[in-house]
Amino acid sequence: MVKPRQRLTGDLATAFSAYVVALYTGPDGMSISAICEKTARSYGNIHRILTAAKITMRNRGGDQRPSRAAEPRKEHHEDDVVVRGASADTRLPVDDSAEVGGAAGRST
Repeated sequence: MVKPRQRLTGDLATAFSAYVVALYTGPDGMSISAICEKTARSYGNIHRILTAAKITMRNRGGDQRPSRAAEPRKEHHEDDVVVRGASADTRLPVDDSAEVGGAAGRST
């Protein structure tokens, strides 16, 4: 349809824009990257065409992190100490053998 690096003006630009919009919004809904490969146009060029046509962009590929539901839950001891941090709570196991506030380490 359009040669790579061919300047798009007038009716040719309008036709190419309609073609790109159809590829993006069609039943298969090609990605911008796939349209780039198919048309030999840059990502920015395809993105500008879709933006100019006032097409609502789809979200990117989604959350790439594993879901929290998939992670096994850790068992916590009821005496664990909870340390509140900026990102999350951290549980530290309590060592019952250590003396707290005792005479350990003091010389008499």
